[in-house]
Amino acid sequence: MAEPVGILTQIHLTEANYKSFFKTKAIKMISEEMYDCIQYNYQDNYFYQYNKKREELLCLAFYNHGNRETVRGVFYQSVLSIASFAKTGQAGFIALTLDAFNWQELESYEVLQENQWHTCSITSEELKTVQSLVFKCLEHFDQPFVQKVFDSKIVDSNLVKKITTLQEKNRLANLTTFAKEATSAEPILLFGNYYYNGKAVFSCKSGGHIYTAIDLATFKPTVYGAADADHVLFHDKCIKTNPKKFKRVAKYETVYYLSEEGVLDERGELILTSDATTFKLKEDFLAEDSVNLYYWGNVIPKSTFTTYSVESHPYHTDFLVTDMAVYYNQHFIEVDASSFRFLLRLEKLAYAYSGFIGEDREGVFAYLIEENEGRVIRAEGLLQEEFLLSIQEQYGDKYRRMDEEERIYLQKSSASYQDEFIKKQYTPWVFYQIQEIRDYAKIVWQKYQESKDLNELKPFWSLYRTTESYFWIDAEVYNYVTLFYCAEQKKTEALEAIRKAIIYGVIDIDEFFDHPGLDLINKEEYFLELRDYAQQHKPIGYKIPMPIETLEKVLSLPQEMYRDGIILWKYHLYDNVEIEEAIRQNPELTDYWTRYIELNQQLFDRFFKRENLIDMDYNPYEDYSCMPIEASIAMLKYYMRMADIQTGSLAYFIPQLIDRINKIKGRINQLEGEQYEYYKTLLNNNVVVQITEQYF
Repeated sequence: MAEPVGILTQIHLTEANYKSFFKTKAIKMISEEMYDCIQYNYQDNYFYQYNKKREELLCLAFYNHGNRETVRGVFYQSVLSIASFAKTGQAGFIALTLDAFNWQELESYEVLQENQWHTCSITSEELKTVQSLVFKCLEHFDQPFVQKVFDSKIVDSNLVKKITTLQEKNRLANLTTFAKEATSAEPILLFGNYYYNGKAVFSCKSGGHIYTAIDLATFKPTVYGAADADHVLFHDKCIKTNPKKFKRVAKYETVYYLSEEGVLDERGELILTSDATTFKLKEDFLAEDSVNLYYWGNVIPKSTFTTYSVESHPYHTDFLVTDMAVYYNQHFIEVDASSFRFLLRLEKLAYAYSGFIGEDREGVFAYLIEENEGRVIRAEGLLQEEFLLSIQEQYGDKYRRMDEEERIYLQKSSASYQDEFIKKQYTPWVFYQIQEIRDYAKIVWQKYQESKDLNELKPFWSLYRTTESYFWIDAEVYNYVTLFYCAEQKKTEALEAIRKAIIYGVIDIDEFFDHPGLDLINKEEYFLELRDYAQQHKPIGYKIPMPIETLEKVLSLPQEMYRDGIILWKYHLYDNVEIEEAIRQNPELTDYWTRYIELNQQLFDRFFKRENLIDMDYNPYEDYSCMPIEASIAMLKYYMRMADIQTGSLAYFIPQLIDRINKIKGRINQLEGEQYEYYKTLLNNNVVVQITEQYF
């Protein structure tokens, strides 16, 4: 399994000898490896610097995915060859690790002594030295290598020149030779994530972008992405501007772009009234120019305040305080700025909550953030200690430090959990909660088995009334409902619960029929009928055939709950062609199956037209007649995005994409009139069709 691996070397040699080493084949190999990292957009990083004063070469190679072969590859072999140029005596070391994040253990430690390498055991002091040097280098890795190598000092400027020469050589080769051979079916890689299909430059990012305005003759890589004589490309943007005046400035997670037109944010959107000529990125998340202050994405005109300060407190609790406003990270806080004072950070809050306690002229307040939305809660006369206690009581994690079983049992039986369920029942959160309610029911049954006290079941019945309408999501809950009814001698209710377990698809229902807790009902005729039915409707592989009852439940959910495929992964969906065959074989069920076709098409139209569709959802049903054509067209961009250039798989994906496009054309050809024209236009406007030139 590939993990981050690394090589660190520190070698002492004179400047004259370093210059001599620089003329060797080893430097050529190192520059080619760094060039490949940039050319193919690898997520590796390098530090390579010679210090004239200390007469010291310090290098770190960080490979994001590697193994033992990686750390003993080209970079390692090249560094070994420096031995004859080093000073006499003990002149340096090479350390290799298979854990480049921590450097706690070394794969190998070699010492250079009298111009010879010797493998040695490393002492604790030597390991501390290695770790110190590594972390010194890692401080420079706050951005990808391609965005640091040309405008920082992480790599020797002479080595950077060699990388630039290789880039220009590749550009000219593309321009004079390879570009003439490029076609839509066999595009050529220019660099990074940019290709040429014989007519235009394109990228696979975000499902494909085609850049018809780009001039191939002047197109070249840059720190921020790419540029030609009149345009810059970065992320998915293509902006007409002067590339010579365009610059990327970044510090850790904060990124801005400077152009002749002004300052652009990290998404490439121009910030109106900004001044790029005076822009300075002062620290992570804080920048300013002559017009604005920039803090965590907030653009604050300087005309709105006189003074400002940044307050930093432990645990990344930072504030920007002007004489008119207070900002906590990206949140603007509606309190009095002139009297604002931070008191303490709120801890041990329930999941999804964060915040702090503060004070202004109106008194103590809590600023509480839930799902990225913040609000001020006033103490309303309570002392600070009382107020903090009330916040913890209402929003604190009462189940912290409990084991999972204890947490589930106490949480699910509480009234506050039922209130939370009612509040969030129309969100995807509910899918995961039903699984925990199943686990809760199992715990309740275990406690009842131990005590035989029916009072153990009361908390579950209280929760049941609030949550039962969602039990179909994980029908195993109905197994326990059946057992609870049997324990209470409620035969009719128990039989209805096991019926629901069957129709909503409990996987191992056969085993459950033999459960000793079912003695109350296992001799009943209806129970035996249900058992026969379950035998005849076993799952298809690991998937449950979706009954009409489940279809109706799924379609009753609001659209916002269709964010991912989890609600359908355990079910086998039918194609309408299969259902029509069922009608021919069982004409007495025509009304049932006709209704099923109607609901089935609604499900496909709702579920497969969502924006974040992925292949796990789509692939099993790709060739279904009821699959919306819109979904098949949208998925072209998904598969283009999967064309990972690091594995050279674009050549593999292009024929697959063309095959998928041809299948879509076949479906559109079966349509007529306005429908035909609509889908023909929709397909032709898809960027993947344009890149591959597979127009209808």
